[in-house]
Amino acid sequence: MMKKDAIAKYLPHAGNMCLVDEVIAWQDQKIHCRTLSHLDDMHPLKKTGILHASQGIEYAAQAAALHLALQASATNHIHLKIAGRLAAIQECTFHVARLDNILEPINIHCSSLFVDNGAGAFYEFMLSIDNHPQKMLITGRFLIMFTIMDAA
Repeated sequence: MMKKDAIAKYLPHAGNMCLVDEVIAWQDQKIHCRTLSHLDDMHPLKKTGILHASQGIEYAAQAAALHLALQASATNHIHLKIAGRLAAIQECTFHVARLDNILEPINIHCSSLFVDNGAGAFYEFMLSIDNHPQKMLITGRFLIMFTIMDAA
């Protein structure tokens, strides 16, 4: 398990914009993260006090970027940061309207469907309530275009 301080070393996001609180597990093709940051009163993505479900895509994108960075670190034996931008979102389904009224931890599951180490990656994702994996919040797929930067 990896906590937020260690996660922040792998992502370009700082402070409360680093949305992933912990990595539960990760493997070659997938990562499982968890967060309570959706309950933060000062959440940087809240609009008029509401964290809309569409902001969950950013949670999944950060988990995917973290997955890519962990893979790069494991295979190259160096720490890398990945800067990425969402290039496309597909088949996104919102099962809820907002995230800030969910009082339980949110699970973030991302699975890589295709990775081109020089250009980007295609992931499918699911956000669910921590103790109820059958209670899906958001599902979908996205393409991330990224640049790998030396963390030094």
